[in-house]
Amino acid sequence: MNPSKFYNSQLKTQNELKAVLSKKSKLFSTIRVTVFLVFIIVIVYQLNERSLQPAILLTLLLIIVLAGLIKFHNKIKAQLEMATNLVRLLTIELERLDGSYENFQTGRAFLDDIHPYSSDLDFFGQKSIFQLLNQTTSFFGKQKLARWLLAVPEKAETLKRQEAAKELSKNQKWCLKYRATGIGEHISEKEFSSFKNWLHQKPVLLESAFLKWSIVIIPILILLTSVGAFIFNYTLWANLPFLLTSGILLGRQHKYASQTVNSTYKALTTLQVLGKQLAVLEQSSFCSNYLVEIKGAVASNQVAGIEIDKLHKLLDHLLARNGMMHVFINIPFMLDIRWLIKLEEWRKQNAKHVENWFESLATTECLVSLSGLYFNHPNWVTPSFSDTAYYFEAKDLIHPMLGNEGVANSFFFEGNGKTNLITGPNMAGKSTFLRTVATSYVLAQIGAPVRANEFTINPSVQVFTAMRVKDNLSESVSSFYAELERIKKLIEKVKAGEKCLYFLDEILKGTNSADRHKGADALIRQLHTLDATGFISTHDLELGELAAKENFVQNFSFESDIKDGQITFDYTIKDGICSSFNACELMRQMGIEVN
Repeated sequence: MNPSKFYNSQLKTQNELKAVLSKKSKLFSTIRVTVFLVFIIVIVYQLNERSLQPAILLTLLLIIVLAGLIKFHNKIKAQLEMATNLVRLLTIELERLDGSYENFQTGRAFLDDIHPYSSDLDFFGQKSIFQLLNQTTSFFGKQKLARWLLAVPEKAETLKRQEAAKELSKNQKWCLKYRATGIGEHISEKEFSSFKNWLHQKPVLLESAFLKWSIVIIPILILLTSVGAFIFNYTLWANLPFLLTSGILLGRQHKYASQTVNSTYKALTTLQVLGKQLAVLEQSSFCSNYLVEIKGAVASNQVAGIEIDKLHKLLDHLLARNGMMHVFINIPFMLDIRWLIKLEEWRKQNAKHVENWFESLATTECLVSLSGLYFNHPNWVTPSFSDTAYYFEAKDLIHPMLGNEGVANSFFFEGNGKTNLITGPNMAGKSTFLRTVATSYVLAQIGAPVRANEFTINPSVQVFTAMRVKDNLSESVSSFYAELERIKKLIEKVKAGEKCLYFLDEILKGTNSADRHKGADALIRQLHTLDATGFISTHDLELGELAAKENFVQNFSFESDIKDGQITFDYTIKDGICSSFNACELMRQMGIEVN
C-alpha cells in the first residue's frame, strides 16, 4: 500500500466527515437553545395561569428532553473531536513523508552527552531519529520510546517488537484510531508523579466503621426529618443536630479532601484520555505475542478501561466540592466523605495495577511508532540476526534521514578485534557512512526496519561513538582531552566485559601528525587485544599501512574527483587507502592562495 495515497485518501474522508459533523453539532446547539426557550415560555405561561400541575409536568419533560439532546450532542462532539484529531495526525504523517519536521517534537530533553551514542547520531533534536519515529501522544510514551532508542534489548525482545510492529503496520487505521484517542491534555511528569504518590498512600477513612455508617444513617435521618416536617407540619430546625454532626465530621476531613483534590485534579483529563485508549486495547484482537501480552495485562483482574473511567468519575465528583452550591448538598449527604471512601476503595483494588496499565499504554505507543516506520517505508528491510561475533552485512544501505539524495553502500565484516579503517578527503562521506552504519545498527536493535535491501547484524553489542567531541571552556577541557576522555570510557566498557562496536571519527585530530599516528596505532592494537570491533576514520594515510602488517585491520576509502577546478564526490565506499585529497583545492575556492 502506498503510504502517501493512503494518508491522502484518509485525510479527504476525515475532512468531509469533519465538515458534516461540524454542521450537525451547530444544528444541535441551536435545537437545544430553541427547545429550552420554548419550554421556558410555556412553563412561565402555565405559572401565570396558575396551572401548577402542567408547569411541573412540563419542567420534568424539559429535563428529560434536554438530557436526551445533550447525550446525543455529546456523541456528535466526540465523533467530531475524533475526526479533528485524525485530520491532524494524517497531516503530520504527510509532513513526515516529505521530511518536514519543523513542527515536530524534538525530544531534545532526552539528549545525553555521556551516553554511548545518542548525541553523535542525531537521535534527538531537529531532523532527528526521534522525529522520524515518534508517534506517541503521552509523555510516558515519549519517555519509553527514548529509553528504547538508548538501550540495547535482548534479541528475544527485539524479535517480539518486530513481530508486533509489523502486525500493526498492516492495520494503520487501528493505529491512527489509537493515536487519535490518545490526543488530549496530558499532565506533566511532575504532576503524574504527584498522582502516583497519591495512589500509594495508606487509607485514612476506609477502616472507620463509624464513618461508613455515618454516611448512610445521617443523610437518611435528615431526609426522614424533612419529610416528617412537611407531613406533620413541624419545624425543619429538627434537622439541626444531624446537620451539625455532619458538618463536624466533614470539617475534620476538609484538609484531607483538599489534599486529595490537589494531588489528583490535574490528572482528570489524562485519565479520561487513557481510559479511552485502554478501552480501545481491550476491545481489539491481536496475533503477535507482544500485543497479546499487553492486552492481557490491561484486562487481567480488573478491566482497565472501566476502572480508569470509574476513577475519573469519582475524582470529578470530588472536584465538584469547589463549586459555590456544593456546601448545600455536601452537608446533608456528606458527599466529601462518601467520595473519599469510594476513592480509597478504588485505590485499594487498583493501585497495584495502575502503573502496569500506563506501562502497557506506553509500550503500545512505542510499537505503534515502530509500525509507522514499517508502513511509511515499505521498501525498507526487516533486519535479520546472526550469532556470529560482531557480524554485519548490509546491501544498499542508506542513512534513514538523507531523503532521495542518499547514496547506497554495501558493506560486510565479522569477528572480534577487527578495525575497519576509512580514509578519504574532506566532505567525501566518511562521517556520514559511520553515522549510517551506527544509526542503522541501533534501529535494527530496537526492532525497527532499516533503509537497505538486506541487513544482518549480531544484535548483542553496544554501539559506541566518538564523533562530535567538543571542548568545554567552563571546565577548561580542550577538544583533544575531551576525545581522550571519550576513548577512555570506551576502553573501560570493553575491559568491563561489554561488547562494543565503536565508531571513531577523525581520530585524535587535536594533536600533531606524529602523535596522532603513534596514538592511533596504539589504540587500534589495544582495541584488538580487547576483542572490540569497529570503525575509525582518519586523514592519516600512514595508518593505513597497518593493514599490510596486521590482519585485523582492513582499509576502505572515499574518493573525490577534481576536474577544471570542480570537486565532485560519488560517496561510495571502496577497498584500499584513499588516493585523492582536496584540501588545497577547497582552500583555493575560498580565496586562499595555495601554490
